Amino acid sequence: MICPTCQKQVLSGMATCQFCGSDLRGMAPTQKKSMFIDSDSYEPVHSGGKPNWVYPAYYSLSAYFALSGIVGIFLIMIDKKKDLSDPFTIAMIAIHGIGLVVGLGLLAKIEVVRAIVNYLSFAKILGALRGILGSLTMMMISTGLGILFLIFSVLDLCAAVMMIYLIGETD
Repeated sequence: MICPTCQKQVLSGMATCQFCGSDLRGMAPTQKKSMFIDSDSYEPVHSGGKPNWVYPAYYSLSAYFALSGIVGIFLIMIDKKKDLSDPFTIAMIAIHGIGLVVGLGLLAKIEVVRAIVNYLSFAKILGALRGILGSLTMMMISTGLGILFLIFSVLDLCAAVMMIYLIGETD
């Protein structure tokens, strides 16, 4: 809270101001909350609230989820070796389609979508870990393609973990 006499940040619940000695009993704490107080100067190190980067990061990752869904569907469609009537191929298109819909739902901040994204992010984490292992195997066959696959798998892993954090911060 703020001392009414000297206007300095005082620890909540203090009976007197540690700077000027003013009586603080009976004062209601101010709305401004300090997360950390410097032990030497008693000045707030962080005044609480969300960091400025949370919302841009949230919308960027939401767009990344939507874009990865589009790219995944596109890559399956252009692969001439894939039979589009094969159940496995249909399942892969559906999974990428879900990623696209989830990304769009996150961009629109639809609460139902945000509620299930934690589960989908967990599945994405497992898929990214599988992708990392697969890319290490692929490096034995084609180093360049294996490294590219590794990079995208690590990005997927980081995006999923970060999305779980950002949804909690943007509630």
